Amino acid sequence: MTEKTNEWLAKSLGEPDNSIEDHSYEIRPQTVEGKREWWMFHNGVGSGEPLAQWLSKFATLHAQQIADKMVSERLREELIAYDTWLQTHKWRTSDIDTPTQAVNKYFESRKDSK
Repeated sequence: MTEKTNEWLAKSLGEPDNSIEDHSYEIRPQTVEGKREWWMFHNGVGSGEPLAQWLSKFATLHAQQIADKMVSERLREELIAYDTWLQTHKWRTSDIDTPTQAVNKYFESRKDSK
């Protein structure tokens, strides 16, 4: 995270003077190298990390999950398009003898249509 983001986060949370407890995490102030900042502690493990760092990891994971879903949806759409194309170009007819040839012909047809 950039320093500007860290500043915004610290300003949004206010001065670290109270603990906020959750079921599995605890957010509380920590002084590191003379600087007081918010930390996320993992209850039961006893370890922690700066809240800004934890939020960055969370955001990255969330973004990856969204990207994975988009890829999955795009693949689904592509498979439906391929199946539709295949219904009009039955393999084992004309010059399409194998599933591999069918896929190659489908990709060729996509190039031609663009």
